[in-house]
Amino acid sequence: MVHHITKNQGVVNKFIGDCIMAVFSPVFGLKDHAEAAVRTSLAMREALIEFNASGKYPPIRHGIGIHTGFLIAGNVGSENRKEYTVIGDTVNVASRIESQTKVYETDILISESTLNHLADDYLKEITAVKNEPVTVRGKSHPITLFSLE
Repeated sequence: MVHHITKNQGVVNKFIGDCIMAVFSPVFGLKDHAEAAVRTSLAMREALIEFNASGKYPPIRHGIGIHTGFLIAGNVGSENRKEYTVIGDTVNVASRIESQTKVYETDILISESTLNHLADDYLKEITAVKNEPVTVRGKSHPITLFSLE
């Protein structure tokens, strides 16, 4: 999975258990950061299909949540241990979106904000199905999520 993230100019921020937190940002030279994140998620889906088809291991599933917005990036910690990370509402919402993949029984969900950052030409290449708005933990207003097919 990391291969697909770096291939699309994303940066792996950290591994949290079985989760990979990746960032796609103009700060890293990406003009089409939303498209790169979506393109990566679709490549990760294909990689997982191939992995499961090998039959070497019991099949596994994944859930990917993508959200676009502002965040804070930098070093956090103490003198003895520092780590570069990203924090903020955008990061939290992306995590909440990922958890909704179980509810919607799909593997990739993107926010309306991410969809709005995709170029019209790229939107013709993908199928994004609008779901009913949902209120995620920590938010008082519902958000609209799109399943990628």
